[in-house]
Amino acid sequence: MSPGSLFFVLGTIIKLYWETTFMFNKFSIDFFYDGRHYQGQVQPLQAGVQNRIPTSFQVFFNNMYYGLVKRRGTSWETDSPKCAIMVDKIGNHIYSWYEG
Repeated sequence: MSPGSLFFVLGTIIKLYWETTFMFNKFSIDFFYDGRHYQGQVQPLQAGVQNRIPTSFQVFFNNMYYGLVKRRGTSWETDSPKCAIMVDKIGNHIYSWYEG
């Protein structure tokens, strides 16, 4: 193996490691919805990945668990009545965090 291809392989491995590690890091979420301010954390779960974005997330607001939000294609769904009315807003923030 030539030195050039060895560096290419190592670079690819490092890039994949970085993307995978970064992909599942907890991140902040902050928005207004229906006159209320929501501030919290999103914890990506290693339950699946679609287009380099995890598909399941635990959502916390004010240090309280609000529910699970999942991405199905281009739609968002939740198992929680607390998140149901604003699942698209939460999902759009999650998507923007990965695309931004």
